[in-house]
Amino acid sequence: MEMIGEDYFNILGTRSFFQEFIKDSTGNIIGCKMHDIVHDFAQFLTKNECFALKDKDFGESSINVSFEKACHLLFMVDKNSLFPISICNSKKLRSLLIQFESSKHSVDRVLLKLWGQNTCLRALAMTGTMYNFDIMTGWLDLKMIRFEKLPREIGKLIHLRYLDLSKNVGLEMLPETLCELYNLQTLNISFCRILKELPQGIRKLINLRHLINEDTVSLRYMPKGIENLTCLRTLKEFYVSDNDYRSKACSIECLNRFHHLEGDLGIEGLGSLTNVSEARRIQLTNKKNIYKLELDFGGSDSVNNEAILEALQPPPNLLQLTISRYAGMVLPNWMKSLTNLRVICLVEWINCQQLPLLGKVSSLESIYIQGMKRLKDWVMNFWD
Repeated sequence: MEMIGEDYFNILGTRSFFQEFIKDSTGNIIGCKMHDIVHDFAQFLTKNECFALKDKDFGESSINVSFEKACHLLFMVDKNSLFPISICNSKKLRSLLIQFESSKHSVDRVLLKLWGQNTCLRALAMTGTMYNFDIMTGWLDLKMIRFEKLPREIGKLIHLRYLDLSKNVGLEMLPETLCELYNLQTLNISFCRILKELPQGIRKLINLRHLINEDTVSLRYMPKGIENLTCLRTLKEFYVSDNDYRSKACSIECLNRFHHLEGDLGIEGLGSLTNVSEARRIQLTNKKNIYKLELDFGGSDSVNNEAILEALQPPPNLLQLTISRYAGMVLPNWMKSLTNLRVICLVEWINCQQLPLLGKVSSLESIYIQGMKRLKDWVMNFWD
């Protein structure tokens, strides 16, 4: 499905429907703009289904719009605005986009009623800043909103495909009802820095393809059952649990179940591993579509660090590698097999003094070294 969509996107791009492409470090397109003429034509075709209102239009007497046939609504509100009760006449909504001027908002009763009677909603956006939002994608975007608790009613939106909770500075937990969104394909919780755990029922989201959890620094483990999400294409971070969470956490071996992972992958807490065979059973080298890999040992002084790193051999076509807080003395032997590696980042290696194997990686373009206080004569050894 993704490949077909990408083909259509590329065709439209070559015909100038899309412009000003934004690419990530590996060359993948992550953003673009729609041509003005295409945008205006799309608005013309959907003028009886799509509506945009600002807060000054929210007085019931000033709204001359019938929402009964509305499929896509956009509201732009300030911090004191209340939603017009007339939007509760909408029963065919597929997309609801709300742009808040202030980030300190909560879900009021009007919106909860909408959620309850528009269970076919594919896109619900509640954002504190303007966001490039495509109402046809089936996105739910709660970006930049200070929710401490996501309402249980989220579980009623059973046709959601995309749920974005990223950069939510107040979110501490996700309700178990979220796991009733069986059609969910993307869950974005990136930069939810006080989110403490994923719901235990996450194993039920069997259609989930993308779990985007970058910089979720308060997470300490991945719940048991997550290995059932065998459709996963994206997993930004996997957290290896320590002894405090063993009873609730899956083992690192479940990464071996994710055969379709692509793009970026980070593994944190590797210092908690004591069994080298667990690391070997991940079979990272078989994940051919991983191009950026981050391995974080968490500052552990475990004597197994070198053996564990040796067992985590990446795929040979890796482009970027980061190894952090590693207590070993040497680089792994597989380093010289990474013939496509362009960038390597070595952060806070507390014992390493020399890096001779880096000279064997002929494809390297950039080397970043930080916090390696014992490193010496690295330039000489690099060229040996």
